[in-house]
Amino acid sequence: MLAGPDGGRTGSYTMAWRIGVALGLAGGIVQVAFALIRPSQSPAPVLKAA
Repeated sequence: MLAGPDGGRTGSYTMAWRIGVALGLAGGIVQVAFALIRPSQSPAPVLKAA
């Protein structure tokens, strides 16, 4: 765990934004993976206009 120059007060902040970045990257990777795995399936029509 890396502590900031003020004796550790920024440690939790640093960890928090690193977790946020990791979650964002993981979510993006999952979306790209699903897009590459199933490119031919189109969403089923839920409601057709009359």
